[in-house]
Amino acid sequence: MMQDIGAAARRSLAVWLIGVGCLALAAPLAAQTLVLEPVADATLYEESPGFANGSGSFLFAGRIVDGSRRRVLLRFDVAGALPAGATVTGATLTMTVDRTISGGVAMPLHRVLSAWGEGASDAGSPGGQGTPAAPGDATWSSALFPDQPWLAPGGDFSASASASAVVATEAAYQWSGAGMVADLQAWLDAPASNNGWLLLADETIAGPTAKRFASREHGDASMRPLLLVDYSVGPGPGPQPVAAPVTVPVLRGEVLGALAALLGLAALLALRGRSQ
Repeated sequence: MMQDIGAAARRSLAVWLIGVGCLALAAPLAAQTLVLEPVADATLYEESPGFANGSGSFLFAGRIVDGSRRRVLLRFDVAGALPAGATVTGATLTMTVDRTISGGVAMPLHRVLSAWGEGASDAGSPGGQGTPAAPGDATWSSALFPDQPWLAPGGDFSASASASAVVATEAAYQWSGAGMVADLQAWLDAPASNNGWLLLADETIAGPTAKRFASREHGDASMRPLLLVDYSVGPGPGPQPVAAPVTVPVLRGEVLGALAALLGLAALLALRGRSQ
């Protein structure tokens, strides 16, 4: 009788260990972070609707002295950087102001609704007036110069801001929030919908409110726009396809090793129980 109880206990232990192992293997991997630079950026000049600065070192947003507006476009290759099926959990955009003559102003970030381009135009320094647009440039009137206009001059974008920050003196500023996370998840799940963001100043203020930001072509790499994306990867419900090998944290490997040893011990105990 005592021998039968021992065998039952060993079988119960084996079943429990296998269940624990399956739960551990199904758990999501640790959160990870990617740092992305834009794949395109541009400035829209209201007072010069056929001008651009696609490949220039600077970006401009806000009203200038005469009240004319400038807006910034930014796009990041989300689907090309994050693994398919990932869940975006956080996002922070950092941009650096290197010149301004105005005080603090709220600058919201909006999701762009139409595809746009970055051409070879370069207004040089200081770049504030722009230069005649090159083919493929985004301008105030064109999403893709010269023959693809915006639906509305100044860019087609969501009325709701994805995030906002108050921008003042020469410094680095950050935008983050649930709206940005939702945008990135949507762009990851449907890459064709990724038209990036548009940055503008509070346009209810007469001005001047304009700020000059470093672009992705800026000579000082530390000043270029950066997007930090936090995400996690793990199996969803139901059977999962065989995935390509991934690098996992050391702690994850240790846990899997311990589970493998325990499962092996359980199997050995079960075999011994049968032989008794």
